[in-house]
Amino acid sequence: MSMAPEGTMTAVIGLTEMAIREMLQTHGLIDIDIANLNSPTQIILSGLKESIIRAATFFESRDVRYVPLNTSGAFHSRYMEAVKQKFEAYLKKFTFPAPSIPVISNVDASRYQANRISINLTAQITHPPQFPLLNSRLRRITTVRRDSPHCTRKLVNGTAIIRLAPKSKLPLIKALWQQRPRP
Repeated sequence: MSMAPEGTMTAVIGLTEMAIREMLQTHGLIDIDIANLNSPTQIILSGLKESIIRAATFFESRDVRYVPLNTSGAFHSRYMEAVKQKFEAYLKKFTFPAPSIPVISNVDASRYQANRISINLTAQITHPPQFPLLNSRLRRITTVRRDSPHCTRKLVNGTAIIRLAPKSKLPLIKALWQQRPRP
């Protein structure tokens, strides 16, 4: 990652992607990329440190939350291109089999195909994860997979809980959940 220029990221909360793109264009902040679409109105920007700092004034004047993130680079942006190319070259050493379970790309919410695994892995370095699109895709998969032998459903306090993992994996999942960082 040391090949990437000095960059950083910031969260913009309260504007849509289209409104953010318009603001970036209007204020000549064309060197800032949209790096993550966490939700329709929680979007992460990525760019050179000076540009991200300069953009704060424009967003804060719109009464929008502009939250600088503690990152060491301008991830999921054009500034990671050199890193992406190096990773692409590294991945050429490997042959990936077709996934045995569905694996969904965070760049376009499509299923991984054996002939596109390297492309999917490298694309996420310079492209934003599409979390709203992923959530929509996962809801469709959950609906389709309800009849899977690994799927269980139960109602907890009025909320439907759907488990797609095999029962044998539940102790591992529970252990990982208990070890998660907490605020």
